[in-house]
Amino acid sequence: MEALQFVTSPLLLNVPGLVHGFGRRAAGSRASVRKAVSRTFLESGDVFFLNQVHGCEVVRPPWSAPPDADAIVTDERGEILAIETADCLPVLIVDPLRRRVAAAHAGWRGTASRVAAEAARAMLDAGSDPSDLLAVLGPAIGVCCYEVGADVEEAFA
Repeated sequence: MEALQFVTSPLLLNVPGLVHGFGRRAAGSRASVRKAVSRTFLESGDVFFLNQVHGCEVVRPPWSAPPDADAIVTDERGEILAIETADCLPVLIVDPLRRRVAAAHAGWRGTASRVAAEAARAMLDAGSDPSDLLAVLGPAIGVCCYEVGADVEEAFA
C-alpha cells in the first residue's frame, strides 16, 4: 500500500496537542486502509472508526467494535476520531480550551438530520462554550461531479 497522505487545516495547526488530518484517497480495502490509518497515528493514540449509517447518532469512545453512528466526540487524550468519506463531507469541531473534539460524517441524509449540529450539541452538553468552538469542513465532492434528485430536494425543502 502506498503511503497515506493527509491535508491539515491552517485554522487548527496552532491548537496545542491536536492531531488532525483529512486523508487523501487511499487504494486498498477498507480493512487495509483502516489498519494503515491506525499505524500512522499509533504514537498519538488509538483510532476509533464508526460503522457510518448516514444518520445523526453521536457516540463517545472507547469501543471494541465500531458502533452504528455518524459522529464521535471525545475529550480524552489519545482517542483519535476517524470519519470515512467518499462524496460526503467530514466535519471536525474543536474546543481548544477544554481539549474536546468532535468529528461528523455529513452526507446529505446526515446533513438533513443535522449531524454536525448534534455533534456540537454533544460538546456543549459536556461543557463547551459555543463561542470557543472551531469548525473545519474537509474535502468533499463538488457540484461538478454530483447530481441530486427529488429525494434530496425534498429533504431540504
